[in-house]
Amino acid sequence: MDVSPTNPLLRIGHRHVQKSSRPFGEPGIQRPSNSSLIAYMTRPDSPRRFLPPNDQTRPSDLFREREDFSINQFPRFFHKDDDRTMLVYTDGSCLDQGDLAVAHRRRAGCAFVYCDSKPGQKLALEGTVGGPEQTSNRAELRAVLFFLQLRVWEAGGADRIVIATDSEYVVEGACGRLDTWIARDWRTAAGSHVANKDLWEALNHELRTAEEAQLNILFWRIPREWNTKCDALAKEAANETSRMPRPAVVHGMMM
Repeated sequence: MDVSPTNPLLRIGHRHVQKSSRPFGEPGIQRPSNSSLIAYMTRPDSPRRFLPPNDQTRPSDLFREREDFSINQFPRFFHKDDDRTMLVYTDGSCLDQGDLAVAHRRRAGCAFVYCDSKPGQKLALEGTVGGPEQTSNRAELRAVLFFLQLRVWEAGGADRIVIATDSEYVVEGACGRLDTWIARDWRTAAGSHVANKDLWEALNHELRTAEEAQLNILFWRIPREWNTKCDALAKEAANETSRMPRPAVVHGMMM
């Protein structure tokens, strides 16, 4: 896999927990995965796109909070019919974007929510307030990386992780455009350079290494009104006065 050695968001050397080494519940507690159910979660022409039963199905209809199968028994959203499929909400926000009069105040943040009983995690977007890197697209994409890199999520028993986001930019990029951009040497159909290449390159690296370990990352685009908790948390992050000057991998937190 060709990656830029200077990209600070690349998690080089990380090893995922292989499927055969992930924890299981006691007999009679963990349900075996339903192969038919899993097959209907995606489609062959877009294997990273999560397919709900219908357009009206909400994440809360399919996923419930319960303890994972790690020693610490962390709370997570797991599929009500499959104990190996986990869900997380992600979102990004950029305040004062689009108004040139207050462009010097433009600031972004991102967040993710992994259960109902905890507040979630947030991160002020790296860089400077008012800087060109403070955008909603970048914040939405940074939220996915922030989640994936923060800890070893599959250590709780997940074989599939569904990322629920209201960002068309993230879902369509991850589920279709990313491979095309790479084939064109990180250029769009118009020939211009792909925006936020550092984030997309890092996400591609995360997806590829996860898939090599039989950990499938799926993307589900949901309406904004189904993502209110994460949206509020991302706005809190955007308003934080302290932020890292440059992008970096954030990892190692227990939750």
